[in-house]
Amino acid sequence: TLICELYEDIKEVDQALVNYRLSLSANPNQLEPYLRISLLEMRNKHPEEALKQLDVANEKFPDNFENRFFYGLAYSDSKDYTRAVECFEQALKLGEISKSKALDSAFYFYYGAALERNGQFEQAVSKFQKALELKPDYADAYNYLGFMYADKNVKLDEAVVLIEKALAYEPENGAFLDSMGWARFRQGKLDQALIYLQRAVKTIRNDAVVFDHLGDVYLQMGNPAQALVQYEKAVELDPQNKEVKEKLESIRRAASPSAPPAANSPPP
Repeated sequence: TLICELYEDIKEVDQALVNYRLSLSANPNQLEPYLRISLLEMRNKHPEEALKQLDVANEKFPDNFENRFFYGLAYSDSKDYTRAVECFEQALKLGEISKSKALDSAFYFYYGAALERNGQFEQAVSKFQKALELKPDYADAYNYLGFMYADKNVKLDEAVVLIEKALAYEPENGAFLDSMGWARFRQGKLDQALIYLQRAVKTIRNDAVVFDHLGDVYLQMGNPAQALVQYEKAVELDPQNKEVKEKLESIRRAASPSAPPAANSPPP
């Protein structure tokens, strides 16, 4: 797919942006440079710039499958999942009409991810299943679906099987290790959860979720001191996470001695 080609082939993002813009200056009536610029802007964490490019492309190429697909990607990056889902749905209809080959596993993966983030769990499941039907070796799709089940605390045995399939393709993938740790935690298999999550944090050092998960395991195992360490790392990486902050404060309150009674107060 165009997405895969871009992320695999382009190393010098800034120079690529210059080249694609020069191409559009010479001939503004070509769709692919707009799409490639939008993806590169997403890669640079500028989804608002990606949307501007897609707006221009949409004026020139209305009702185009790929443009609607890329809108879905850009809105997902902007965390506007409701609009992302709308765009993916529009793209699906356009793709079915044109019988586009781009209705591939990657399309259904990103569509499923937007649905999941938008709280549409069952619809997301069907899209990941479609992605796996089209690409049976799609490790990321196995992992995403397995983690969804684990996070919802449903179909835990199936979640483990799915994540095992992902790990069979990429045994040292930190995200996959985290997913397996979380699934084992949900099953109550704390020793196994600890092993997987300790491996995950060695691989992923900048993901607050992994440290949060590891903290939950330590806390459940009766080790609040280690849980505190992990939660502190999670908050350092994601200072806006109120849930982890509450866990931190709860442990600190439990560890703090009660204040001594006032001098003239009666004994308890």
